[in-house]
Parts: sequence; structure tokens; C-alpha cells
Amino acid sequence: MCEYCPQTKLVRRYLKNAHITNLKNNLLSAGDDINNPHMLFMDEYLKQDKNRETMMSLETFKKCLSTVHESVDIHFAGYTEAFENPAAIDMVEHAYHKGHKTLVNTTLMCITKNQIDRLSKLKFKEFNLHLPSKTYFENIGRNTAAKRKETGKIISDEYLDLVDYMLDAKINKHWHTHSANPDDLDKKYMLHPEIAEHAGERILSQGYKNRGLNSRAGNLGKLTGEALWKNNWCNRIIHNILLPDGNVQLCCQDYGLEEPIGNLLHMPYHTLFETNRFKEIQAGKASICQRCDDGIAVPKSSKMKLGYQMQNYEDEWRISKFKDKYEEQKNKQ
Repeated sequence: MCEYCPQTKLVRRYLKNAHITNLKNNLLSAGDDINNPHMLFMDEYLKQDKNRETMMSLETFKKCLSTVHESVDIHFAGYTEAFENPAAIDMVEHAYHKGHKTLVNTTLMCITKNQIDRLSKLKFKEFNLHLPSKTYFENIGRNTAAKRKETGKIISDEYLDLVDYMLDAKINKHWHTHSANPDDLDKKYMLHPEIAEHAGERILSQGYKNRGLNSRAGNLGKLTGEALWKNNWCNRIIHNILLPDGNVQLCCQDYGLEEPIGNLLHMPYHTLFETNRFKEIQAGKASICQRCDDGIAVPKSSKMKLGYQMQNYEDEWRISKFKDKYEEQKNKQ
């Protein structure tokens, strides 16, 4: 529950099924067929008990991944700390061994030394570690109130021990903070003082950056919350978020669950991008994109790649490439 990640809003919206209601309303407003698989799934979903999964099982993860082509990267990041789920390490290994390029973002909360040893045997696209910052918006590595009173220290010895263990791990990794004053010339300044004193030089030697803060597309209240521009998008429209119930959200800034695009337990991956609603998102019509700090104008050419890391993106890329692969797999069964 860090101040920078509005998880209270996320949890409340998830438990109230806001993502499913929004998906149905968005598809209807875009003119999608009332009898398509998305609609039929949602009608059944909303009849179920609201107390559905809040922690994804390995079985669910494998089923969701079964129609996702191996050329799609899998990122263990977004919304929450992945390793709060005890099955996360098994999911990382499963995605890796299926041939997906894999990225991990972690705060080291809930991770174990045994899991770090297992991660050391894999090769990652990126491995990023989010540390406590000097401004300390984060609830990372915090001592209990009693321990803080006893020792006078905010960061726990157990957390510092994990930092040491990760520093020694044979993983190609990068360290970062999220804090104000991103242009401060003293790089160590943005590390929490207790982290900087304990291991600052070693962290800097492995690669460290302060990434600053943004408004989470207006989800942090008055920080923005207003439309910044029109006809907006970014590369995150194909960097989607998988929820414990198999539902897929548009991007990692959508803490209010405004833009669900489908469910991988009930439909193959390529169909997420075939709806009229997703075509509207491609045209820059999603309201969350118009509030987002990271948004850029939609390119005039539908086949024009975005200027940064758009991962082979073309307008038909996700649909045709994975639809053909899915049909090929289906015919073999």
C-alpha cells in the first residue's frame, strides 16, 4: 500500500466487478456485437459470486498463457508486488521455459533467498528492483512501529539483508527509486538514507536511476485528473495487465479498472484486439489515455511505429500473427 500506487482504489473496484461492467458498457458503446464471446462471458461472470479470486493460481496463469504466442514478452510487474503471490516464482519459470522474454519488477517484499537462487538460473529481458526513496512514498522494507521505536531505524534489518543477497545474486539487474526531484545531481540523494549508508556504492555500481513520479493517469487524485490532450495513446496499449480472474486491463496505469479489454480464461489472446472498442483505443479515444502523463499523439499512419520500444507494432500485427498461430494449434488438437 504505497502512496504512489493507488491500490485501495484498485482493490475496491476489482471486488465490485467494476472492470466487467466497464468492459460491457465500453463494448456496447463502440457497437460490438451483443452475441460475441466477450458479451456472453460477461453475462455469466456477473452472475457469479462476487468473492472471486484475488490471488492468481498457477493453474489459472498457465491457462491464460496457453494462447499467448511465445514472441509476446511477459512482465511480472504492474499494480502490486508480484512475489506477494507464493506461486509467482513458478509463474516466472513457466513463462521463461515456454520461450517468452521475461521482465521482473520487484521491491523484494515477500521474496525469499531460495526464490532469488531460482531466479539466478534464468536470463531476463530486464530485472528491476524498486528501493525505498528519501521522500519515502513507499511502504517498502519498513520496520514495525515497535521496532522503529526500539532501534530508531525505519528500514528493517531483514530487508537490508535481502538487498545484500540480491546484490550478490548472479542476475543482470538495475536498481531504481520513484521520488520527487528527479533532476537532483546527487544520485545517492534519492535513495533512502539508510539504504544509501548500507549499500549505496554497490547499488550505484550495478546501475541506479531515480524515475520520478507521475499521476498514474489521474488516479492519484488532484495530481492531474484532467484531460491533458486528445487522441492520445502510448506503447502501453499492447502492454496489458492480467488480473487474478483472467481479466485483461489496458495498461499498468489503469488502477480504476476503466479499460478492460477481455478475459484470457474465456477467449484466445488474439481476440482481445479484434473488438470495435480496441479500435477506438487505437484511435486515441480512451479517456484514461487522455489523462496520462506518458501519452503521445496517435501517429497519422496506422502502420507507423511509435518512437520508443513499440515491439514490432503494426495495426494488424497482434491480430493476424497470433490468430494464425492459434488456428494452427487448434487444428492440431
